[in-house]
Amino acid sequence: MAKKELFTQGWEFQLVPVGEAVVEEQGFVPVDIPHDWQIYDSTNLYQDGDGWYQKKFHIKKEEELLYYLYFEGVYMDSRVFVNGEFWGEWKYGYSSFYFDITNGLVDGENIIHVRTRLQHPNSRWYSGAGIYRNVWLKIMPKVHILQDGIYISCKKSDKDQKEENSIWKVDIETEINFSGGNPEEYMLEIELINREGKIEAKKEVSCGKYKKISKKKLSLLPVNEAGAVSCHANLTLENPKLWNSWDIGQPEYYDCHISLFYQNNKIEEEKYMKRVVEITTILISIDQIFKSYFQFFFPNHKIEWNGWGVTYKKNYGTWLIPNATRGNIILLIIGCVVILFFAIYLYKYYTMNVRTGKLVDAIFSLLLAGISSNIFIDQALLGYIRDYIINPIAVSNLSDIYVNLMVVLIVIESIILHRNKKNRKTEGERNSLKKYFLFIYSDIKKRIQ
Repeated sequence: MAKKELFTQGWEFQLVPVGEAVVEEQGFVPVDIPHDWQIYDSTNLYQDGDGWYQKKFHIKKEEELLYYLYFEGVYMDSRVFVNGEFWGEWKYGYSSFYFDITNGLVDGENIIHVRTRLQHPNSRWYSGAGIYRNVWLKIMPKVHILQDGIYISCKKSDKDQKEENSIWKVDIETEINFSGGNPEEYMLEIELINREGKIEAKKEVSCGKYKKISKKKLSLLPVNEAGAVSCHANLTLENPKLWNSWDIGQPEYYDCHISLFYQNNKIEEEKYMKRVVEITTILISIDQIFKSYFQFFFPNHKIEWNGWGVTYKKNYGTWLIPNATRGNIILLIIGCVVILFFAIYLYKYYTMNVRTGKLVDAIFSLLLAGISSNIFIDQALLGYIRDYIINPIAVSNLSDIYVNLMVVLIVIESIILHRNKKNRKTEGERNSLKKYFLFIYSDIKKRIQ
């Protein structure tokens, strides 16, 4: 998952004459970023010099991620070093830039050096010098949308120039880095959303039908995006609300939401969810058929042998609630809704990040069927649960058996994961619980938007 960390703490600075070597550790002093070293001597605002910055930091490097060092502004003629190795330069002082420093980082302590050089004359006004804006550490998956890689243009349709009803064509170009990924397996989902949050236009495009960005264009990028692909999409807006000069306080605008996702994940996710819904429906139906049968044909009968048998019994208690009154029924239903909510998202997260299979489908189907049949149908509609299976401990039903069987299958699934080396947790997966909640948050946020 993409992550952006503010990288402004812990920097040190040293000023030396142009071209001279820096004094070792004792020559650096702590500074706050953003920083302007030229302003410190107001009597000599045109002094030349090499301003050196350094920052030491620890990182737990993950193999499946890329690490970018992003500078919002450095004045000027900057050179970046990673662990003593020259990594790149950016001459201009008024634009942002970034470098892919993944291969230069090590697992543990790292050090970044940035040299800024100021030589006059270089500007008609006071320019400042140094890292004068924020620095960021961006941690990205190997497949991601490039920094500043989205270009949007729009124009009125040629056929519609004289018509009262306006139709506008919106052209969107998205540059994507595919190092470690196949463009044919990915797709873009593009949405144009008005100020009220309504989706005015939507389109899905496959990244595989577009060619790589030319080497000539790649040469203009500060990083080697060798697998970069430029994807195009054309959307149509009918009768858009345009900006005007008399309503500056409430301008009309449209948000463009662009989502990049693994195409097979979306297809598979839909397929798996459909399969779980089908299995859950069948299991609920079977349980409800048996409940209705014993309710109507065994209301006063009991068949029992060796502590096992069948009968019909109204169960007003559920789990730890011996007598479910109206108040705690509501609380129980709310609790079950919460459980089902997190269970559904757990299933989506598990199938997308760990593994899929019939065993996984069975586990979640049994959970959904057990809770739904007992709580949302019996308890909520009738006020009690219809039990009909006698066992040496209590009277139960198929829904109870579903939940018990689910626990057994979870144990089996855990054993399978433990034995399968490919699915063992890596260092990057130890925060799986955090990733799970971030997954829920991002999905809900997308749906709200």
